[in-house]
Amino acid sequence: MATRVVVEGLNETKENFNKLDDLVQRQIGRASLADQGEVLATPMRANTYTTFIRRTGSIQHSIGLVVAREPHNAGLVAYIKVLPRAKLDPFGALVRKQRSRDGVPFYWRFLELGTNPRTSERTPAFLRTGKIGRTRKVQLRQLAQVRTWASASSRGAVDPRPWLGPVFGQSAQTSIGTFRETILKLIDAAVSDMPKPKH
Repeated sequence: MATRVVVEGLNETKENFNKLDDLVQRQIGRASLADQGEVLATPMRANTYTTFIRRTGSIQHSIGLVVAREPHNAGLVAYIKVLPRAKLDPFGALVRKQRSRDGVPFYWRFLELGTNPRTSERTPAFLRTGKIGRTRKVQLRQLAQVRTWASASSRGAVDPRPWLGPVFGQSAQTSIGTFRETILKLIDAAVSDMPKPKH
C-alpha cells in the first residue's frame, strides 16, 4: 500500500547542489527527507486510535520513518512504515512467540483497508486461482467443496477504518513545503561555507 510523494521544481537550486561533494549531497538529502517524513509520521501517529479501539498501543508505537542511506535508482528515498518492535518490548516478545519474526503488528492493514467477507471454511483453491477441473470427477469434487464453503457460517467482514490515508491526503502538500524549505536552507548554508575563490 505504498503511496508516493515526489518533490520536483527545484531546478533553481540544482547548480548549487551540484557544487557539493557526494557525501554532503547525501547528508542534505537525507536531512530534508527526514524533516518531510516527520511532517507525515507525526500526525499519522496522533491519528492512529481515532477510528478503532486501542488495545496495546503497538500500532502507534511502531509507525516510524526510514530514510535510505544510499541512493536508490539515482534518488534518495524515505518511507513511513510500521517498523519491528524493539526486542525488549514485552508485547513484541509475545508477538514473536506467535511466529512473527520481527514483531511487526501486521493487523493494522485490516483496520486501514478492511477485509472481504469471511467464512468458517477456507475458500477453495480453484476459486482463488480460477482453475476448474477438466474431468467430470474433479469437477464434482470441486462442486462439493463449493457447497461446503457456501454453507459455512459467516464470520462477517472487517469494515475499513482508515486513519493513515486521510492524514496523508491532508499533510502531503505541507510535507513537500517542508522538504523545499529544509533543502534550500541546507544547500545555501553548505555553499556559503565553501572556500571562496581568491581574486
